[in-house]
Amino acid sequence: MTPWLVLVPIGVLVGFLAFVWQRLAVAPGWRPRWVRYAVALVLVALTALTLAGFDVWGGWFTPAQLRPAVWVGQAFMATCLYLFLGLVPVWLVCVGIWLVRRQHEHGRVGRQRLNRVASPLVAVAAVAITAYGAVEAAHPSITRFEVASPQLPAEFDGVRVGLITDLHAGAVRSASFTRQVVDLVNAEHPDLVVIAGDTVDGTAARYAPEIAPLAYLEAPLLRRLHTYIWFYSGSTDSLHLQNAAFARELTALAIPHRYRLVYGGHNWALWRDNAKLAYRAAATRLAQ
Repeated sequence: MTPWLVLVPIGVLVGFLAFVWQRLAVAPGWRPRWVRYAVALVLVALTALTLAGFDVWGGWFTPAQLRPAVWVGQAFMATCLYLFLGLVPVWLVCVGIWLVRRQHEHGRVGRQRLNRVASPLVAVAAVAITAYGAVEAAHPSITRFEVASPQLPAEFDGVRVGLITDLHAGAVRSASFTRQVVDLVNAEHPDLVVIAGDTVDGTAARYAPEIAPLAYLEAPLLRRLHTYIWFYSGSTDSLHLQNAAFARELTALAIPHRYRLVYGGHNWALWRDNAKLAYRAAATRLAQ
């Protein structure tokens, strides 16, 4: 990414924060002037905590020390989505009032009254929705379903496959969360386990303790057939260098694997196009 392109996300972030600040602190016309400064200070502080989730300050602190700050920062990112979804409609209504009554004092008063009621309600709702999501995400669950395909050999009938995806261990999720997921999967007694991706938020070197419990996954069928790792990365994926480093580590440990670098980024189109290849690779190894 060129230095000029870096300015694009920075500009979007600054513009969004300015919009939120204007809707929460300025548009309602709060009489105490300190409200504007307080809201601005809170937004800046939360943005700084959000950057901690991307290891901006990671070199100075351990993951455990940063985790409370990162958790708040990541929660703020989610809250921003709901703030945007709630504040934009309020702003559009205010624009409508201004267009209809722009020449009347009642229009300004009406917009102010609307913002004094709607903006705090949106903020409270955004925080509440984020809190609910955080509580739900802290308690992983098992989803069971059957897959039938004429392309699978008959000997695979009844095979239980455990799928772990979007673990996101690291800055927010600690080793205890990973162990909780491992225990849930092992309790289902799968014959083999597939880890689909988004396992760690950061480098494996920094967050090795957070993903270490994955070594306790029980997959008797896969172990009997000897462990084989098949994975790929998009050529423009921001994590492709880490994936390549992981492949080199597997080679150094003499663990059978295949790593593919394919054209694309970190998106559903890439994953969808390579899903069949992943299933075929697993079926081929199991058939041997």
